[in-house]
Amino acid sequence: GGGHAAIVGAGIAGAACARQLALRGWQVTVLDTASHPAAGASALPAGIFAPHTSSDDSPLSRITRAGQRCSLQCLQQLLQAGQDWEMTGVLERRQLATPPDETAALSDSPAAVPTRRSAHERPPAWKDALAAPAADWSEEASAATLEVLGLPADTPALWHPRGGWLRPAALVQALLDHPGIHFVGDAQVQALDALKTAEGQPLWSLSDGQGQQWAQADLVVLCAGPQSASIRINGQSLAAAQALQTIRGQVSWGRYAEGQAPAAHQPVNGHGSWVPYFRIGQDADAAWVMGSSFERGQSALPPSAEDAATAHAGNGAKLQTLLPEGHRPDAQAFARAQHWAQLRCASTDRLPLVGPLLPTQALQALHTLPEGLASPWVATAMGSRGLTWALLCAELLAARLHAEPLPLPNPLALALASDRYCK
Repeated sequence: GGGHAAIVGAGIAGAACARQLALRGWQVTVLDTASHPAAGASALPAGIFAPHTSSDDSPLSRITRAGQRCSLQCLQQLLQAGQDWEMTGVLERRQLATPPDETAALSDSPAAVPTRRSAHERPPAWKDALAAPAADWSEEASAATLEVLGLPADTPALWHPRGGWLRPAALVQALLDHPGIHFVGDAQVQALDALKTAEGQPLWSLSDGQGQQWAQADLVVLCAGPQSASIRINGQSLAAAQALQTIRGQVSWGRYAEGQAPAAHQPVNGHGSWVPYFRIGQDADAAWVMGSSFERGQSALPPSAEDAATAHAGNGAKLQTLLPEGHRPDAQAFARAQHWAQLRCASTDRLPLVGPLLPTQALQALHTLPEGLASPWVATAMGSRGLTWALLCAELLAARLHAEPLPLPNPLALALASDRYCK
């Protein structure tokens, strides 16, 4: 550490990377096209963090557990429980969560298509040899847990005791609150160009491509979600960019009237995600949120009135399948709800991209870089699991950059490697 790092994107991924680098002595400039941090997908009113289960304990499941461990550690250190986040536990309606949506389990064999059973089942060993430690993460939901949410005792569901809800913007602000981090808003980064100072030191110049330079840095980390793919490096676009897919998500949310907030605060997922209770800011109203739509290849913001109405109706229909009447807003309250939409970014194999965009030798050959200048790094493609994955990805990026022990086993780190599309 000790140099100057520039991070493109002030969402949860960018803020988490900024924090990890600042803790290691870097001076970090965080650049974003918006005037304030957490203006993109991280502006979600509230979201869920929860593990993922699969009968073969797939890489996706193992990475998600590692991510949740990392997130909980960070939330306990930085945020106020009950105000910005809460480990309420999360109920997952198993039979509703059908592949091939974004929750589908990744098998070790890419050709294997997960069945409805395999994607949301616990590994067999979790029922006997590993029953005690596994219960800390995910267990069959008890009749008592189901009853609280108005569901029949035989409803196929998992209970994730360490899951909960989180206000992403509060986490972004807390991560950026460090003396080594400087935020610059209204900064459209379109181009990275290698240059040398008068003293011969190689640096990256970050600019809008039209002559407006925003920063110079020894290290660049791209965390701009769907926008990451459009940034040109020494005039060229990179192969990893082709692996990024834009996914629009639309949620419905509303405030409770005074005294109307429900007794049960446990989120429910499996067919969309329902957060029944969170607070909007200090001493503010209690609210609920339901979402999100998963619209591949859609990038129009704001959505058309027709698209917004379709997504809102879809969220309402999903909520009706998740929970019985009396445990969710009635049709009138849902019709009055507010609407929010943003873009997420996923990779073609549904796992994040973390690491250098290209090996140094390849980058030097491709872009004739000055010796001593490192490839830009990337932490992106968090899909719909940014709240569970972003903090782990930032820790992995910083550990790789500084040759530290990795925060997860090597095969899983390799599954996230950003150059896996550049073979």
